[in-house]
Amino acid sequence: MLQLLPLYPAFQQAASGLYETSFPEVERRPTEQWTELMTGNQLFHAEAVCHDGAFCGLLTWWDFDSFIYIEHFAICPDLRSAGLGGRAFGHFMELHADKPIVLEVEPPTEETARRRIGFYQRHGMDLIPGNYRQPSYRPGGESIPLCLMCSRPDFSRQQFDSLTAVIHREVYGVEQENHI
Repeated sequence: MLQLLPLYPAFQQAASGLYETSFPEVERRPTEQWTELMTGNQLFHAEAVCHDGAFCGLLTWWDFDSFIYIEHFAICPDLRSAGLGGRAFGHFMELHADKPIVLEVEPPTEETARRRIGFYQRHGMDLIPGNYRQPSYRPGGESIPLCLMCSRPDFSRQQFDSLTAVIHREVYGVEQENHI
């Protein structure tokens, strides 16, 4: 049985390792900061993707008033291509069908990025038109060009500026105009 469970201490070591190996340093906050965020911010949620009680992946997300922002989603490398990621993502979308779901992806310039975008498109997400830059997770770091995807493209097209302003302010701790 597939479940999304709170990231209990029993899963913490496996989740931290997956977080560090699945996302380049420029696309993740320092692990200590990530761990602190799990207990220090009520908008932030960290969940373990579990199958039959075993840790299989992680999903971190923010619950804002008008949308949900998925910050990180990863399945353990040895379990990828087994359908667990699709089932977990679909389950998450069902649980949160009342709000638009937004996430960042790399631009479709490389095969891995195109496959990732295709995965999300197969699960009901659409690329949002508009220039987007992810602010740095580290002071003095550079922003990077990414793309946003959303489960409700009309919502995102109409509210792109306010959507990115919330993500930049709440997730990255910066004002939008400095990074777009």
